[in-house]
Amino acid sequence: MKNENELSMKVIYYKKKLKMTNQKLADMTGLPVGTISRIASGETKEPTLKTLRLIAKAFDCSIDDLQSGGTIEPYYLNEETAKMAQDIYENPDLRILFDASKKLSPEDIKAVIEVAKVIQSTKK
Repeated sequence: MKNENELSMKVIYYKKKLKMTNQKLADMTGLPVGTISRIASGETKEPTLKTLRLIAKAFDCSIDDLQSGGTIEPYYLNEETAKMAQDIYENPDLRILFDASKKLSPEDIKAVIEVAKVIQSTKK
């Protein structure tokens, strides 16, 4: 991913909050999915006002919220925990652990993953 800017961080935040994919956001806005992807990745740092309006409407927020609406409180306080949680979220076999992992330390998450893998391997 390119260097994230505030807009890309906000787009990612709202997509996660609203459980949207780039495709769903593209469908809601009428924008090409590539445009959404480039904004979310930080490649496009200054989209047109029309594009911002469409995205803000889809997120039910203001353009100001997208550009400078204050800081977004991170879901996880620890970066390593955030990465592990993303791995859990993306792995269908471990997704059940996603919500439970929010308040766990990285060490606790590693232990839970190992336990889940052992349990899963005995079921095959």
